Amino acid sequence: MKMPLLLILFFSLFQTEIPFKQNSDFEIKLDYQFKPRPQTGTDGYSAGGTKLTTSTGVLPYLILNLKILKLDTLETKIKVNSNLAVNIISKKVNEGDTFPLDMGFMEDVKDRVTAHLYTVSFLTAKKETVSRIVIVIDEDGNFFVNNERRGKL
Repeated sequence: MKMPLLLILFFSLFQTEIPFKQNSDFEIKLDYQFKPRPQTGTDGYSAGGTKLTTSTGVLPYLILNLKILKLDTLETKIKVNSNLAVNIISKKVNEGDTFPLDMGFMEDVKDRVTAHLYTVSFLTAKKETVSRIVIVIDEDGNFFVNNERRGKL
């Protein structure tokens, strides 16, 4: 019984966190557009019987363009996951490649209806994670890259 506990303790002490990719190695450009929300054709009602209102007209829509400026010698693949989906992008990566990350309507991102957190992992040929980029938009619209505030949307 003591042996499994010792093994868990041993491995948890030597487990290291994956480092963030250097800010000079990548660039994120915001493609901030205004798009009309598609009509679903169905009206929603709350439990109390009142009609739920959804925004109409044009709304802010965000696409992030992640450009890889520099790769470490071991980094050969990229894998992108969100808080809602696994393997949004999984492919070989080269310097100069650009990957669009479709965040969606900002209203939905802030309300947590769509993904609000993206993790971009850089992998070796043996699929070991070397570095990562973490992109988060909080409920107030604050935009963070690798725990560094980059602005408010």
